[in-house]
Amino acid sequence: MKKLFKESRPIKSTTYGLSSTKAATLVFIATYLILTNKLNSSTVVIIVTALLLPLFMKYYSKEHSLKQLFIGGLVGLLFGYFVVKNI
Repeated sequence: MKKLFKESRPIKSTTYGLSSTKAATLVFIATYLILTNKLNSSTVVIIVTALLLPLFMKYYSKEHSLKQLFIGGLVGLLFGYFVVKNI
């Protein structure tokens, strides 16, 4: 997607930012864990918090925009969902 859209990062960089690969990976892992395990609500909160903290740091350090993180997260969510449903 980065080569297709070629959207620059908020900071000066030689690489593109859309979509955030880190967001896609973290959301994929969280989606997979939540959908494949019977977790209580406090465990789900811990997983989601552990997911959001590094994404916030990517935004705070201006490595990605909110749009880039959101689209990366959406990609990870969709991949996670389809992997679980097609097992």
